Amino acid sequence: MKRSLKLIGTFLFLVSMLFGTYFVVCYFIGNKQEVEKEDNSVLSSDPPKVQTAQANLNPLTGMKIRPEKVNVRPIAVMINNIKAAQPLIGVSKADIIYETLVEGGITRLMAIYQDPTDTEKIGSIRSARPPFINIANGHDCVYIHIGGSSQADQMLKDKAIDHFNLMEYQGMFWRDEERRKNLAYEHSVVTSGQKLLDGIFRTKTRYEIKKDKVIFQVFGISSQISSNVPAQKIDVTFSNYKSTTFEYDETKKVYLVSQFDTKQMDSEYDSQVSVKNVIILWAKVFSLDEKGHKGIELTNGKGYFCSDGKKIDIKWEKSDENASFVYTHTDTGERLVMPPGNSYVSITSLESEVKVN
Repeated sequence: MKRSLKLIGTFLFLVSMLFGTYFVVCYFIGNKQEVEKEDNSVLSSDPPKVQTAQANLNPLTGMKIRPEKVNVRPIAVMINNIKAAQPLIGVSKADIIYETLVEGGITRLMAIYQDPTDTEKIGSIRSARPPFINIANGHDCVYIHIGGSSQADQMLKDKAIDHFNLMEYQGMFWRDEERRKNLAYEHSVVTSGQKLLDGIFRTKTRYEIKKDKVIFQVFGISSQISSNVPAQKIDVTFSNYKSTTFEYDETKKVYLVSQFDTKQMDSEYDSQVSVKNVIILWAKVFSLDEKGHKGIELTNGKGYFCSDGKKIDIKWEKSDENASFVYTHTDTGERLVMPPGNSYVSITSLESEVKVN
C-alpha cells in the first residue's frame, strides 16, 4: 500500500513539473514575441523618414548614443577663442558648438556635450556671458565657466541656470602645465568630462533632463538640404578681428573649420575641428555697457543651413530667450530636418557679411 501511494505521489509530481515547464516556456515565448514586436517597430526595414527621440539616439545629433545618456542634461562649457589662446582643446568631441561676439570684436565658443565622459581634456575655459546662458537654458544644460561679466554674474546670482564657476570648485579643473609654458596664465584652465560629471553628482545637481526639453531638433534622412544650392565654402565675418570659415570635404562629408587664417585645431586629438551641419543666424547684437560687452536679441530672424555641401535659407525663432531654437524652411515653413551629426552655430550681427561659394 505504501509503495502504491509512493508511486502515485511520484506520478503527480512529474505531471506537475511537466505542466509547470509548459507554462514557463509559453510565458517566455510570449514575452519574446512581444520584445520582437517592439523591436520591429523601431528597427523596421522601412523606418520613418524623420527620426525623433529614440532610446539610443543623441537628441543633439540624431546619432547613436548609450541609452542611459539620452535623457540626461547636456553640459555646456565656455571656451576661450581669442587668437592667443589657440589651439582649442576637446571641442571636436562636442555635439554642438555655438559662436558669437562677446566684446571688442572677439568671439567666444560654447561647446555642448550630451555625454562628455570620454573627453579627457576640455578648454581652455573662460567666463560667462548672458547670451550663452540663455542658449544653454534652451538645451536645459548644466553651464560651466570661470568667472563672468557683471551682467552674467547677476544672472547667475539670480539662479538663471544651474552652473559651476570652476574657481569655486577646485576639484573640477586644473591648470595645464604645457599651456602655462607658452601662454598667459588665464589661458590654462582645463577640465575633463569625468571631472564635470563627478562635480554634478557630488553636489546633487539635477542630472535628468526636463521632459519637455528632450527633442531639440529634428533629424532624419529626408532633410530638405538634398535638393538645393551648393555651399562648398562659407565665410562668416564677425568683426575686423574675427571670421570663421567652413570648407566642405567631399571625402569625409563634413565641413572643416578654420579661423585666424589657419585651421581651427583641437590639440587633444591633433585634428582640425569638423562638423556635419553649419547654421548661420543673423540677430541684433548690441552693447550692454561701456566696456562693450555684447547682448543678443534672441527672438527670431533669418539664417542659412548648410550640410552635405549645400545651402538653404531658414528662419529661426525662440518662444522666449531661454527656449530652444526652432528652425524652419523659409520657402515652405516646414520644420527643418537636419542630417544626423554634430553642428556649428554661428550667431552674427545683422550687419555682418556671410559669403557662400
